[in-house]
Amino acid sequence: MKKFTLPTKKIAYAGVLTAIAVVLNIFDINLFGNSNKLTFTYTVSFVAGIFFGPVVGLTVGALGDVIGFLIKPSGVWIPTITLASALIGFIPGLIFYIFNKDTGRAADLRSKMHAFAFNNKQKRDEARRGQGTGRDILNKIKPYVLILISFAIVFVVCTAFINTLSIYYLILPIHNKTFWLYLTGRLFPFQSVIVAINIVLVCALYNPLKNFFRK
Repeated sequence: MKKFTLPTKKIAYAGVLTAIAVVLNIFDINLFGNSNKLTFTYTVSFVAGIFFGPVVGLTVGALGDVIGFLIKPSGVWIPTITLASALIGFIPGLIFYIFNKDTGRAADLRSKMHAFAFNNKQKRDEARRGQGTGRDILNKIKPYVLILISFAIVFVVCTAFINTLSIYYLILPIHNKTFWLYLTGRLFPFQSVIVAINIVLVCALYNPLKNFFRK
């Protein structure tokens, strides 16, 4: 029975995060037109991807967008917008999976190699203390670096590329601007500020949620 505990808990958390994503998609705030909305769906999708993997992140992002649209339609459904929403959860999940994979075994191997390199016990102990301190610092800042990398990729791939192309060519009826002019006006400052707010939220929530989900 034990082996079903974690998957069941994972499914339950995924369901809760999907429900939150749906609510956030329904109650987003229009700032200056439909293409500039204050949304926190980035945060929910990132949490899903970081803590439960790329598949759960993708699922939460996609379902949050689709179900939110079905409950509160806003124009026509655009599949590419849903694709971007799914990738917002998938990308951080993949980044964390890749860079955290086998880190425990790699650290153990490095420790053994360093211990073997020192014959003198005192030097070995001093080196171990220094190495441990450095590793602790790196381990503390590593998730925040990965969060920033993930947001940078999401900003370029999802926000700047997929979403902007979708809005420009499929939603806006009349193009009184070139694509590049529209892209610049959409990303700066509006979308950049929205992404920055979500970065702060994800970083602030990372440690508390890490401790919560480990329970």
